[in-house]
Amino acid sequence: MGKILFPTDGSKTAERARKFAVNIAKATNSEIIVLVVVPTPSTLSGFQPAVAGRFEDELKERMLEIAKVARKKILDEDIKADFKVAVGAPSEEIVKLADKEKADAIVMGTHGVTGLARVFIGSVADRVVRKAHCPIILVPEKDFS
Repeated sequence: MGKILFPTDGSKTAERARKFAVNIAKATNSEIIVLVVVPTPSTLSGFQPAVAGRFEDELKERMLEIAKVARKKILDEDIKADFKVAVGAPSEEIVKLADKEKADAIVMGTHGVTGLARVFIGSVADRVVRKAHCPIILVPEKDFS
């Protein structure tokens, strides 16, 4: 392996996925690319344009901090790591960066949305699974140890 893409939103599930990505990187001598995605105002439904713009700026700052913290934790494990910040629809940006970076795998958390909720709202993980061109490892919210 060579590159593992690790998308994160800073959640507990994403933190579990980070730990899993680190274990894989150690076993395969891979580097990890941390990705955070800032949704665009058009994806922030219900906000007036001016409010959405301010919210987007604050969200960019928060997501940048999440990326830096995740990268530092990975570097502390003696794994080569970089981070990227994208703006857009999360699933689209994840797939786009995986293709651009020629990622060997994507390791990401999922909240396990199933049934009718998934039909109506979908999930980022579900859309990534359907569109990605590399293997995807989904780490569940619940403890699996």
